[in-house]
Amino acid sequence: MTISVAMCTYNGGRYLQQQLDSIAEQTLPPDELVVCDDGSSDTTEEIVERFRGLAPFPVFFYRNAHTLGSTRNFQQAVQLCRSDVIALCDQDDVWSPEKLALLGAVLEECPELAGVFSNASLMNEQGAPQPGDLWQRQGFTALRQGSFNRQTAFDQLIQRDTVTGATLLFRASYLPLLVPFPAEWVHDGWIALLLAAAAEIRPLAARSMTYRLHARQQIGAKRTPLSDHLHTKKDSAFAFHLQQAARFRLLLKQLEQADPRARPRSAGEDQTQDRLLRDQGHAAAAVSRTTASQSRTPSSRIPAVRERTPEFSARSYPLSAIWPTVAP
Repeated sequence: MTISVAMCTYNGGRYLQQQLDSIAEQTLPPDELVVCDDGSSDTTEEIVERFRGLAPFPVFFYRNAHTLGSTRNFQQAVQLCRSDVIALCDQDDVWSPEKLALLGAVLEECPELAGVFSNASLMNEQGAPQPGDLWQRQGFTALRQGSFNRQTAFDQLIQRDTVTGATLLFRASYLPLLVPFPAEWVHDGWIALLLAAAAEIRPLAARSMTYRLHARQQIGAKRTPLSDHLHTKKDSAFAFHLQQAARFRLLLKQLEQADPRARPRSAGEDQTQDRLLRDQGHAAAAVSRTTASQSRTPSSRIPAVRERTPEFSARSYPLSAIWPTVAP
């Protein structure tokens, strides 16, 4: 089994060398590193070029003529990869030396899996260890981990983002199902949902890397208070649900267009079509929930918000605290 690392960069010179060094120190080296730069104006290109001359594996550097944004840049990176499996890589983290060996072994031993993702340690902007871990900050509790399986993964992921792309290793044979990545989605959330719809992805509790927390990162393991999910103004909640409904419509369209014959089937995987049909139904239900939640009557939004926000407690968050002024 060959492994490609797909890295996206943008003005990442401050942390990039440490990330590249951790890839070079893997006990199971990748077969290639593909770096797609989105128009950096710092030393990013020089750092990659210098690393290319020393790396024990091929390094390919592509500089975008026009800014693509994170999601489209990652699509480009994975499509340029040539290996059996793909590891997504940010520019500012640090991998544990055994990361690729650990995740790769799971896919080697379980051919029915489409992907595997792990937990991660945390560090701050200066590289100092931080308390807790990535899954704790994401609310991926022991209960959710224990119930995350082939039957429930899609249902969990459609309610909350759990898979961080930098911890994910997935089979390149699923790319026809995954692309294109819509700009309305973050790439890792999109990939994880579609992999879970078509096959199985598995969580691995081991911390395979250290995830850097800093103010400038586009996507971070931030603690998101309930008030951020619900919003404090009626108009912003209305816009939020409009956006969510649009995202789920894109997901539903992708599932409806999926052709099981164009994707791989592992041994015993004879129910792929049924699986896709079932998850099309879940995506359609998500569209219905968020569309119904667009009503400007606050009370009519409560059931859908409660369903999509497991932390919701009417006792802890009374209606008056969520919408201070409620129009009749």
